[in-house]
Amino acid sequence: MGTYTAQSIIDEASTQLLDPSNTRWTRAELLSWVNDGQRQIVLMSPNATNKVSVVQLVSGSRQTIPSDGWALLELIRYMGTDGTKPGRAVRLASRELIDAYNPDWHNDAKAAMPKHYIFDQQDQTVFYVYPPNNGQGYVQLNYSPVPPVITNEATAIYVNDIFKGALLDYVLYRACSKTLSTHQGCSWQLATCPLSWPRCSRSQALKPRTARTSSSAHVTHLYQALSHDTSIRIHRPLRRFSESGYAIRS
Repeated sequence: MGTYTAQSIIDEASTQLLDPSNTRWTRAELLSWVNDGQRQIVLMSPNATNKVSVVQLVSGSRQTIPSDGWALLELIRYMGTDGTKPGRAVRLASRELIDAYNPDWHNDAKAAMPKHYIFDQQDQTVFYVYPPNNGQGYVQLNYSPVPPVITNEATAIYVNDIFKGALLDYVLYRACSKTLSTHQGCSWQLATCPLSWPRCSRSQALKPRTARTSSSAHVTHLYQALSHDTSIRIHRPLRRFSESGYAIRS
């Protein structure tokens, strides 16, 4: 969880939009984009909100991550039958190899301690353990939770502080996507001067926008813009995700 509050993001966005009284863009509207931006960041970088928890396994091979999560990052180790005794590491295994070696492994004898886990990116809230569990074992896992919706501006953002710049730029992009006519705080052209507010020359900034930017695929435009501006240090780690799509990172 970060230390910057939603209020600080909104205040900075309002200043850059030249709308400190929030006449054109209401604070509620900007807050909704802060929430959207956090979810988009987590989609591109699942470890932005990673959480390590100890969970009890259910009987059988099929298991699920905690209800607040959307993707498993890794299963770390066995934690005994009471969740307090660190045990052996649980290793990632290939489902194809296990299926080929023992097609009936889901029906093997159950045990408390899993030796392997199987993860399928097509079903990211689910993982499988081998041998199937008897419902008594606990494991420690690392997963990506969905950022809770912020309803109070005094609440700190849920992504790491390193993503503060990307979150601010997302809010600014959404604000300027809404504005179809020229506005003083948003009059630069998104297509020719994307997300580089300090670098827009005054002559360029005063040009009316002639090209409409689609309101869809916001995050695609956001990270494409960031990838072209290598001078923005805060965003460099995110280019990997824009180039290859999000990838589960442990």
